Amino acid sequence: MLLQPQPEFAPPLDFLLARVRYRRALIDVTGGQDPWPGQSSEEGLQRALQWLFQRLPVASYRQLQPYFELLSGRSLVMALRLHRAETEDALRRLLQQSLLQRDIRDLFLQTEAPDKLVLRLEAALAPEYPELRGLMAIYTDQGPGGVEEQIAAGLLRRARLKARTAALQALVARLVDLRNILSVGKYWRWQVAQEPPLAKGGRVAPERLRRLWSVRDEAGLAQLVVRLARQPGPLPQDARDMELCLLRGVTAEMRRFGKDPLGPGFLLDYLWRCQVAARNRALTSRQAARLEPFFDELKVTA
Repeated sequence: MLLQPQPEFAPPLDFLLARVRYRRALIDVTGGQDPWPGQSSEEGLQRALQWLFQRLPVASYRQLQPYFELLSGRSLVMALRLHRAETEDALRRLLQQSLLQRDIRDLFLQTEAPDKLVLRLEAALAPEYPELRGLMAIYTDQGPGGVEEQIAAGLLRRARLKARTAALQALVARLVDLRNILSVGKYWRWQVAQEPPLAKGGRVAPERLRRLWSVRDEAGLAQLVVRLARQPGPLPQDARDMELCLLRGVTAEMRRFGKDPLGPGFLLDYLWRCQVAARNRALTSRQAARLEPFFDELKVTA
């Protein structure tokens, strides 16, 4: 199992929803950027995820489990990078804050060689997560980058198959589109002759993106992004603009689902706002370090 065990006792759903409304309001008050003063963006995000995860009633947990697994896949990738870099203190902090279950965390701390870690992770996870089979073969053939790609793509595919609520299905479909569109842009930028890997399950058929990629129709892709995101404004000019436009589209749709105060979309809207807030906080920190004052125009509205 990838995730920690669900707590045995949870507060009443009404009480949890009231607390989430308060926490969501804090994100709005800070302009979607700094709801966790004194903490790094990653630390704040992980604590927010832990807080909600540990208080979910059984029914809500089952509805959101595919998304928590997807988020934990991100922690898994980050942990693999820190393990290769041999930054033990940072690795321990990440693992302690993550939703990864104890046995998986112990593998990182008890295994020195990166290749052996990948082998043990596959042995531990593949029986329950067939999407992660073949990690060691990919590591041998493509290196760490291939493993990270397999984890991210595999868990996204799993979330698409396991999502049962309309809100989660919509979010995962948009994340598939985001991943596919950015892959096309990256392959153009890197001048890769090989066709980009595109996943099914988004609102845009992979075949349509392949046609745009094959003729390098950048204007056509930008127009598609605007229609998909339903966001006003000029056409995005590069991959960063496309990502921001698509993220704003996700935020707008999650807000619509979040208007139902008792539905599963309410909790999912809160989780998404936490992710956006962490992203904005991290971007602000990086840009401030580079002394780029125009960054405010690039923030995603949470």
